[in-house]
Amino acid sequence: LLIIKIKKRNNLMKSILKGVLPIVSLWSSFSHAQVFLPGKFETGISGSSGNTTVKVGDLRKSYGLSFIESMEKNDNPCFLTTIQNDLDEVLRSKRTDSNNCVLKNRFLADPSPYSLKRVGFDRNSFIRKVSVCTNTQGEVKGIRVWGSEFDGNRLIPFSRASQFARPNCLGRWQPAVSCRSGQIASRVVVKLKTSITSDPVFKTPTKIVGLGLICKTIH
Repeated sequence: LLIIKIKKRNNLMKSILKGVLPIVSLWSSFSHAQVFLPGKFETGISGSSGNTTVKVGDLRKSYGLSFIESMEKNDNPCFLTTIQNDLDEVLRSKRTDSNNCVLKNRFLADPSPYSLKRVGFDRNSFIRKVSVCTNTQGEVKGIRVWGSEFDGNRLIPFSRASQFARPNCLGRWQPAVSCRSGQIASRVVVKLKTSITSDPVFKTPTKIVGLGLICKTIH
């Protein structure tokens, strides 16, 4: 009789748990509007692959890529910055500089005029697709990005682009590379071409020749 009662009680607990577990799972999905799935997706490269790769951006899992900045001095595209915004804390952002210029300090201290360009979107939107424009030497002279808005629950892709093009771009836009559906970019893959020059200060031998994206999925 005792054994029969224990079996009945165990069966009752199993029935209760079958009803509770879906509710717990449903509550978890509502309590965390954005869930970053494990693993990353890396796009191809817009532009060329060069001979050196640098990955730019903070590794914090809740950061998404909102802006890319490019700075030139003396026609040298070797300095790139990412600006990431946090999906969990609206007011938190992260700026990461990638100074790939030879003699970095002298490049920044050089009094020559510089050209700073930015592409990207406001705090609620994140980059999902990128294309570069190159000159006849294959150096990046323009960047175009597309984005998705995050409304707190889902991503909404939009068609408008943010871009800049320097005068020597001349319309040479390379094929765009894109994150997958339901993804945003988190970091930038920078492709560099390094060569030998007799004047490493004013003719920087390291030039940006291509860009790609590191993406992650959110729900």
